Amino acid sequence: MIRFNLMPNPALANRNPRAPQPRVDVFENDTEFNLKIEIPGALKDDVKIWVENDLLIVSGEKKRNISEDDQAIISERNFGRFQRSFRLPDNADRNNIEAELQNGVLVIVLKKSAESKPKDISIK
Repeated sequence: MIRFNLMPNPALANRNPRAPQPRVDVFENDTEFNLKIEIPGALKDDVKIWVENDLLIVSGEKKRNISEDDQAIISERNFGRFQRSFRLPDNADRNNIEAELQNGVLVIVLKKSAESKPKDISIK
């Protein structure tokens, strides 16, 4: 099993401790890696995903949608900018990545490179 390394972003090291830090699940099968990142309330236009060197980076912002006249009585939900970085395994195909936002969960699918997939070898 190849493990993803969750990388802290030094630029966000001194960030507000109440700023959102999305929770992540990473799954693997024979053909792909799946990342599921919880970002309820975020819109797809407010999320950016890119690969830089060996890192998959997800950043965005959960915006608070209230009018200026509203005064918070209780405010437990987190809003603001977020960023998560993942060191990609060697067998992840950096050119074959798909992403979809479904019901507050960002699903990222990274296909494995063809040379890393298991293959049967016939005996002559």
